[in-house]
Amino acid sequence: MRRDFLALCFDATSAEACALVAAVSDRIAGCDVWAPGLRLKGCVVWRRGRAGLPVQVLPEDGGLLIGEVFERSGRGVASPLHGRRLTARDLCRSIWGGYAALLRAPDGTWQVFREPSGQMDVLTWRLDHGVAVVASTFAALPPGLCPRGLGLDWDRIVAFVTVPVAATTESLLGGVTAIGPGEQRPAGGGPVDVVWSPLDHVGPVDASAEELAQAFVARVDSCAAALLAGHERALFELSGGLDSSVLAAAVAQNGHLGRIATWLNYADPRPEADERAYAQAVADRHGFELTVLERRPSPLDPARFADLGRQTWPAIAGVDATRDLDAVARIEALGATAIVSGQGGDSIFFQSSSPLLAGDLWREQGLLATLFDPRLAALARRSRRSVWRVLAEARHGVHGRASGVKNVNHLVTPEAHAFAAGTEHAWVKALDHADLPPAKRVHVRALATGQFNHAASRRREVADLVYPFLAQPVMELALGVPAHVLTGGSVARPFQRRAFADRLPPLVRDRRAKGEVSVYVARMMAESLDALRPYLIDGVLADAGVLDRGRLIQVLDRDYLIHTAAGTDLVGAIATEAWVRHWQGQMPDARGAWSR
Repeated sequence: MRRDFLALCFDATSAEACALVAAVSDRIAGCDVWAPGLRLKGCVVWRRGRAGLPVQVLPEDGGLLIGEVFERSGRGVASPLHGRRLTARDLCRSIWGGYAALLRAPDGTWQVFREPSGQMDVLTWRLDHGVAVVASTFAALPPGLCPRGLGLDWDRIVAFVTVPVAATTESLLGGVTAIGPGEQRPAGGGPVDVVWSPLDHVGPVDASAEELAQAFVARVDSCAAALLAGHERALFELSGGLDSSVLAAAVAQNGHLGRIATWLNYADPRPEADERAYAQAVADRHGFELTVLERRPSPLDPARFADLGRQTWPAIAGVDATRDLDAVARIEALGATAIVSGQGGDSIFFQSSSPLLAGDLWREQGLLATLFDPRLAALARRSRRSVWRVLAEARHGVHGRASGVKNVNHLVTPEAHAFAAGTEHAWVKALDHADLPPAKRVHVRALATGQFNHAASRRREVADLVYPFLAQPVMELALGVPAHVLTGGSVARPFQRRAFADRLPPLVRDRRAKGEVSVYVARMMAESLDALRPYLIDGVLADAGVLDRGRLIQVLDRDYLIHTAAGTDLVGAIATEAWVRHWQGQMPDARGAWSR
């Protein structure tokens, strides 16, 4: 369920700051939405949601920890209420989970830290008299809490539409600072301190492949156990792919099958995309009943897009309203509090056939050994290239700074594309100064893309989204495994298949193909053309010169959609269009290079 926090950080010795906090607190208390959380000298916290977020006081009144946290062993809720004053780096080493930390320095100033997996949004901005607001949402705020200079930041909106992954940690609201995963900033905004970075966990691993596999199994088990322990009833989405099947086995191994109220498989009626046989094999293996629903694309209704616009960021994960609302209805009917899914597994276990994988082999063992390595020929077959073409691209990666293909929305105007040039996710930007093997650079980009799994949706409003593969301990372990170990060979993800082989039905373990989501999205868009054409072609993003009207007219065609991957670009455009339309009614445009 959506559980939010709102905090005021201030100088408790300032009479003006204390008076402002008292006045704002009265307004918050007058709202039914927010309930008192905890008060510390210089900090007041409120919580929103049916079950409020846990709030803990850190040692020596060093600050507050807001959210669910677990011991690094993955078992049990952590309680760091002992020892010395803790820093953000101390927290990264000792706990994990979905949390924000408000840390008070000895001089009384406040810092804000967001945990590395990015499960919870963390925003901050300034009021008068040095009072800072820190919150997990910008929705449902009481009057008097808006920042100075609040407005739609069109520079960031253009970047978000053009390169959505790059902008997932940038607020699209002027005057508001978003804290990125693993980052720390002063409360109210200021210079960033990168406390946790993927680069910190990439490097030579002193362990055999077998030892790494055992570590992976143990870590997935422990994280799944910890995340499920707080839920008596949950819905499990079992696609039949490797990731959801591995996670189902972890739930069974932990003795948590009784916590799953229903196991749900969305089956595509097309024979080539129907995965229900794989999901049923998993159900038979662990002895539970599978509920199968046919996944038929329904026309999109612009009237439902308005729900998406109220979120802090464009709700890309909620564009498919039919499936989103079905999940909400099932959660409420079951009395469940969580949706469990294998989301993020493709990023963690590196679902890739990039030729740059040969670059990692080249860098590790030299060109001659790579030429005779059977994994080179296998990679050529998987990527549908000649061996020599693979080597040519690998050479560029070895001697250059390749980090994979940036996912750019092809519906934007050339001007928007040029304006957003160089835009990257902070984790990918850091690669410019890192000496990493080329395929591991692609792996880091994939993990940055995985942040989209935490995007807003209607289901997130009513249930916790439990994604064990995206937990910090699992991410860190995956980063330490060489990319060619994770995905090198004649089949995708050989490491994952070997590590969990004894838990998977042979039908799942040996499968080589997976259902194609982009085809479903294309069919959904094709069924929605009558609504989408006026919504986008005559929309605010096209009026602002962000979306290309000529390109939209070309793409919003049934035959074109079915035979291309343009549907994915439309999802981002729809979500952002809905978001801008909503917030334009709440605030003016902020000044920026694009809007001037």
